[in-house]
Amino acid sequence: MPQFRIEYSAELAPHLDQAGVMRDLPALSSAIIGSPPSAHKIRFIRLDEVVVGDGSTPAWMIHADLHILSGRDNETKIALGKTVIERLTKALNSPLPVEVQITADICDMDRACYQKVVVE
Repeated sequence: MPQFRIEYSAELAPHLDQAGVMRDLPALSSAIIGSPPSAHKIRFIRLDEVVVGDGSTPAWMIHADLHILSGRDNETKIALGKTVIERLTKALNSPLPVEVQITADICDMDRACYQKVVVE
């Protein structure tokens, strides 16, 4: 169920341990929201054109959209967002040549409308 879409500035690619994040996030998230690690879907999307602020100062970004089934309280969502930001921060190889802004948005998926099928 959890759907994680992580967008990042293309320039970050050599500085970002995507494989480590993809390996660790299911267990980290499961400990907070209770969904089994096997239900997680995580996508990294490289963005070739990104402007942070007005573009006058070079900066890169990572943004995580975290979609989880509705019904969790705000404290749980805040904990998930903080955990994801912490893991993304650890995934950056220092030193970085410019500032990186890391953000997360936790969104509810309507339980009545979410559909899933597993084909084997």
